Amino acid sequence: MRNETCESRSGQAALRSPELPAPRARFIRFSLVGGAATAGYTIICYLLQLISGWPPFWASVVAYATMFAFSYACQRRFTFRSSREHRVSLPLYAALQIACGIFAALLVEWLVIAGWASALAASSVAAVLCAFASYLVSSSWIFSDRRGNG
Repeated sequence: MRNETCESRSGQAALRSPELPAPRARFIRFSLVGGAATAGYTIICYLLQLISGWPPFWASVVAYATMFAFSYACQRRFTFRSSREHRVSLPLYAALQIACGIFAALLVEWLVIAGWASALAASSVAAVLCAFASYLVSSSWIFSDRRGNG
């Protein structure tokens, strides 16, 4: 794809890099924030199980709770650039993350106790599945400004 040109004030043509379409840019931002949150969740969950000997369920719950504030702030401001009021988006985001956290904790517990996956593999699978669900719900509902600000 060719770079577009625009006229500068002096009349000279200046190169301008093409901007990414909004959904693609939003997905890239989500992936960056989500990658950092997922890495944090996975590392915390794994280390609590490995070093502290915590049961997988509680290790996952603590890891999710730890990454909540970081994720909310970054997803709202940086990823979705939402102007929706906190009184609307925060409870919705909290409900989504509680649901994802419970799902992740149960999945990690089940996979590890059943012997189908190591603690690291189970934590990683749970993180990826929850990240996918979180993007879909956040982009279409929680941080969507189409529904208004409350």
